[in-house]
Amino acid sequence: MASMPLAQQKRLVALELPATLNGIACTLKFKLHPRAESLMVSAEPNAKNQHYIWQHYLNAWAVDGTFCCYRQKDKKLFSTQPKAVASESYFYEAQQLTAGDIKFLEDFTSRATDERHRELNRDYVKITQLTFELRERLKSTDLLPEVCGDLEEKLRWAERNLGERYHAGIENKCQDILDSLRSGDDLFYKDEMRCADFLYFLALQYFRTAKMREGLSNIPSYVPGHDPRRTAKILNHIFATTSALGCSGKGTPIKSYSSRTTRRFPSSRGTSRS
Repeated sequence: MASMPLAQQKRLVALELPATLNGIACTLKFKLHPRAESLMVSAEPNAKNQHYIWQHYLNAWAVDGTFCCYRQKDKKLFSTQPKAVASESYFYEAQQLTAGDIKFLEDFTSRATDERHRELNRDYVKITQLTFELRERLKSTDLLPEVCGDLEEKLRWAERNLGERYHAGIENKCQDILDSLRSGDDLFYKDEMRCADFLYFLALQYFRTAKMREGLSNIPSYVPGHDPRRTAKILNHIFATTSALGCSGKGTPIKSYSSRTTRRFPSSRGTSRS
């Protein structure tokens, strides 16, 4: 590696590492949700503001792009836009796990009675740690500092954005389902694949929120070296996967409810549509 020309080292950064990271994304796509969109590392911008409640869902409550929210903590009603609420900076950023974290997750995963659940959840844990493994391997190379800097930049992009892109892929595949439900059409539920899409989407929306993560961050820790705040980001996926697979194929009924009241929800500029 020491005799590798700078141009060749830069080629490693421009082509080979993105290909590896896109391989991670493809593994995430096919192992956990085969119908999710591709997650191309080299083509996607950095997404700092990451929503834990889908922005497309929030948009239905807005009038002319704004709506009113009530903050329970300080009992305050305020006007805002969907893009400005239910989000945090790099909410889905991956964190490196300790041996104690991994042991805790394995103990938790091994309790599942269905081998499909155990396999999917173990794969997800491995996928979240791949960039950290790549970084450790790069330490044993003698690449030039400027090349290592470019490699580090791409690894940081992956750690901050692949989780967000994964959620975006699930959301985009189910946007038509949500739109159908808003119009009272639930025929998609008779299609086995579309039904599976919806159940996983629904479970993921429930378990991905900040409140749910906060709860999972405060569970008792019985494994030395385990920090529940690190494993909370993974437990919500485990719960969502297990819940969705548990409902799939069981003919779980779906019911829809419509508001018949003439009173409208308040917004910053009149009334909301939903």
